[in-house]
Amino acid sequence: MPIYTDKLPQVVTESKLVTLAELIRLLPETLDYPLDVWVSDRMAKYGQASDYIVLFLPLGVAVTDELRTYFNQINEPLGIGTTIASAEGNNLTVSALKLYNAGRLIIDKETLTYKELPSPVFRPFIITINDLKDRLPSTIEWKNTIWLTGGLVRDGWSGKDADLIVFDGTDELVQNMKGFFTRTLGFRVDVGMKVMPEREPVYLFKLYEDGQLCPLS
Repeated sequence: MPIYTDKLPQVVTESKLVTLAELIRLLPETLDYPLDVWVSDRMAKYGQASDYIVLFLPLGVAVTDELRTYFNQINEPLGIGTTIASAEGNNLTVSALKLYNAGRLIIDKETLTYKELPSPVFRPFIITINDLKDRLPSTIEWKNTIWLTGGLVRDGWSGKDADLIVFDGTDELVQNMKGFFTRTLGFRVDVGMKVMPEREPVYLFKLYEDGQLCPLS
């Protein structure tokens, strides 16, 4: 049941703002686990957060209840929650600041500068034509002509996503195709219905026709 009120605001929950400096100065110099750890989301992008802190762990590291409890106990004095996630998929492209190399804090608590450079962990996120060749299904349910465009056609690679165009599509069709190809290919796919004039010259390669994959030269 809704609660009708003549008071604005209700202030059911007091806001709590935590800065990146407060987080770093609270963190232990050495973790109990030899993990690479990043802080992400609002804390990395804006230097402060008011609802929760997002920490990324390396690819292949299982986010267990034990790890969630461990990091929440560390950050508990800050008064906001901590979310633990695996740095996979599109998470690799969001704002992130590395805090730990193999369990060692690499930022000085006084100067807030790196005392040890972040160790490289991930290869750059690059999609190539070969990735498409390996993952595209030979048939799909839609009969529309689908065009591949963007950096994959122009350069043979993209550091962000794959771009498709369906000139006779609808909003519902575009959303369905976007979800299908993103799940199938394992990286983000954008689907549009027109060429953006400001991006010309735009190269188009026919990818599907009548539900059949066209030859990829």
